[in-house]
Amino acid sequence: MRSVKNYAERDLHAKLDRAQARLLDLEAAMKAIRGGEVDSIMVDGP
Repeated sequence: MRSVKNYAERDLHAKLDRAQARLLDLEAAMKAIRGGEVDSIMVDGP
């Protein structure tokens, strides 16, 4: 049972690390947009 708990805990830590990295990227992008460092934004989709 301990190995399942350790796996779940490691999985949650990995997901948290990825979420934190995404947040840092998004905050940097928002800062650039607000600071006028971005000339245009391209999106995929309609």
